[in-house]
Amino acid sequence: MVLRVQWLICILLLITSCATTRSWRTKDPSKSSAGGVVSIESRNGTTPLILSKSAATTNMEFGPQPEGRVELTSPLDQNQAAIKRKVITLIFSPGLVRAVGQIALIRELEQQQVDIHIVSGSGIGALLATLYAAGKTPDQIEWFFYRLLGELEGSSPFTAQWIKIVRRHLLREFAGKTIQSLGKAVVIPLYDRKSQEVVYFQRGQIVTLLLRNFKLYGVESGVRYSTAFQWRVFNSDIYNKMGSELIVGVNAVGEEIKFLGKNEFLFGVMGNLSGKIKREGTVLDLYIALPVDSSFLDSGRRLPEIIRDCRLSSQKGVMQLKQIVLTSKGRYNDTKERED
Repeated sequence: MVLRVQWLICILLLITSCATTRSWRTKDPSKSSAGGVVSIESRNGTTPLILSKSAATTNMEFGPQPEGRVELTSPLDQNQAAIKRKVITLIFSPGLVRAVGQIALIRELEQQQVDIHIVSGSGIGALLATLYAAGKTPDQIEWFFYRLLGELEGSSPFTAQWIKIVRRHLLREFAGKTIQSLGKAVVIPLYDRKSQEVVYFQRGQIVTLLLRNFKLYGVESGVRYSTAFQWRVFNSDIYNKMGSELIVGVNAVGEEIKFLGKNEFLFGVMGNLSGKIKREGTVLDLYIALPVDSSFLDSGRRLPEIIRDCRLSSQKGVMQLKQIVLTSKGRYNDTKERED
């Protein structure tokens, strides 16, 4: 009798053990990859999970893990869920000090509860994208730039002294951190002088990638990677391949290029950028041009005014974004509307 009881106990333990082991197994997300440059999983209202080409074999994940299903309880909730389900890419604009005006757009996105799944940018836009992806609030981002621009005042942009100051602030904020560890999927473009093309990074040390964003082509020799905005700002094709369903680009460069200090080289670089960013914006789903022409590109003395001036345009842009998502309409271009 005792022997039978012991056998029954052993069988029960074995069954329990097997059931527990099966419950801890998780699906390998890399097996759903299409094998392209990247793939994004964004079902059931989830945040996208980016996998690199190599991740198909290594199962290395970049970007946040997908979350659970969105429960619908009212028409308003259904609208909000539709916005959450849409994989939206936001490309922040370069533009030195003027680029800080995009904080107003971040604030509006937070207030309207619009989830951005993929963020990107070049120059100061890359720094803004990283701070936003790291979960910093608009107030925290504004304070970061208040301190940074205060130290940069009087320094010529992209010089060794200017980059030294930027590096100190980046180390204080991001030392040892990687872009794949942030709360949103981040893509940082850089120009590769060896291959002579723009490369889109989805992993790597934050400080290293951002500092390379402040290297200009034609200034330093022997540097392989430099900022991408001298070549390309809005590349809708690459983000479509990543699985983006809606691409939003911001122009914080403006049309009137002016510096407080004299710098003919930078005047030429930013002048070319002004025309480039406007042309490339015509192929985006939504192009938001911020009113920044009244500010200098190299002075942060009007930082609060820059952000305030961009508030109304940001509110309008976010409302247009929500409308595009809810009506499944794309290719809204603010510049075209004004010209018509």
